[in-house]
Amino acid sequence: MEAAKGNGRNAVKFVACDMPEANDLTIHIMAAFAEHEAKRISERTKDAFQAAKARGKRLGVAGANNLQPNIELRQIEADGFARKMHGQIEGFKLRGLSQRQMVAELNTLRIQTAKGSEWSLIQLQRVIKRLNGVL
Repeated sequence: MEAAKGNGRNAVKFVACDMPEANDLTIHIMAAFAEHEAKRISERTKDAFQAAKARGKRLGVAGANNLQPNIELRQIEADGFARKMHGQIEGFKLRGLSQRQMVAELNTLRIQTAKGSEWSLIQLQRVIKRLNGVL
């Protein structure tokens, strides 16, 4: 930035590194256009939400009750998956495997997680914790 000599005030001249030829008028016009574009984006977003709402789409969360059925269903499914894994995990424990060894064994046997991916230590720990609470 450069100090600008003006009408007795301590003015600072603005210089944009990516557009050093810009003057006060250019900066003013760009700022005005940016403000105008921000308003237009807001209007388009509001219009899109109204159109989605008119099509029957539920927007946002209108209270915690909307999430409750989904959470309950996920918990029921997770409990069922943990019960399904109970025998396998107990077998690993009887063999004296550590949790890390159990993860390696599950992945070697190509036994997938509830979401169909490979096991990680935290996933196994969560299933064991769930089993302790379910059984």
